[in-house]
Amino acid sequence: LVQSFLRATSILPRLHPDLCNDLLEITTAGETLRYLERNNLFTHCLDEARAWYRYHPLFQEFLQARLQVDEGASHILGLRRRASAILESRGFFEEAFEQYSRAQEWEDADRLLAELGGRLLEMGRLQMLSHLLEELPPSIVEHSAGLLLLQGRQREIQGRWGEARARFAGARELFAAREDTGGMLQALAGLALTHVRQGQYSRAMEICAEALALASPDDLRWRAEVLRLLAGCFLETDDLDRGAQHMEEALEAFRILGDRRAEARVLHNLGYSVRFV
Repeated sequence: LVQSFLRATSILPRLHPDLCNDLLEITTAGETLRYLERNNLFTHCLDEARAWYRYHPLFQEFLQARLQVDEGASHILGLRRRASAILESRGFFEEAFEQYSRAQEWEDADRLLAELGGRLLEMGRLQMLSHLLEELPPSIVEHSAGLLLLQGRQREIQGRWGEARARFAGARELFAAREDTGGMLQALAGLALTHVRQGQYSRAMEICAEALALASPDDLRWRAEVLRLLAGCFLETDDLDRGAQHMEEALEAFRILGDRRAEARVLHNLGYSVRFV
């Protein structure tokens, strides 16, 4: 039983009794993990609460090799699919994504990374995001509007304007093909931002106008973001009246949304415009 436990749980990067119990449909994982550590069987505790464990990397590789020989690839894929769903349900999204990728569940990996990626960008974890994107085959990324949008945002933060523009343009086409107006607005906002970053305000204004023409009342958040970008373009080109007007429209939208952080950014920009009117 211990050997079976070791082989099956070797697919997990770290071990918790609840995760192991759910994966193997047992109730004794805690006892087994404590037994393994107590007897120095290449199992190390990771925290003072003695809740998390990890196998020694070489031991884990050995166990995975034995699992492959004893159970076969299809059994391992099934284990990884089960592990990914368990990890996601418990909020361990990065580890769930790794399991989805290794199980070749590309649709779920795409979905999860599209959701997770925004949080990674906000946290400044660009290296982790790059690593996760590299886990996916290029053909999957190229046909995923959400992932292209994510890559565009990543490249924009890194100052790789041409690459960002290509990703946003690709995302816009894919969103348009499925008539996803909200997605198109996000892609257009990204495109406009790359032009703003390079001081190409006329082109940015054209893209903003295209986005606003598409926006519906249900697209309030991205309409607000586009209005903020458009206002910034007018301010940078010394059209302070129109800049202030669009900034006030963006401010009202963010207030309706209850986004205090965005509201603060707009108030800062609005104060700049009023100072020079």
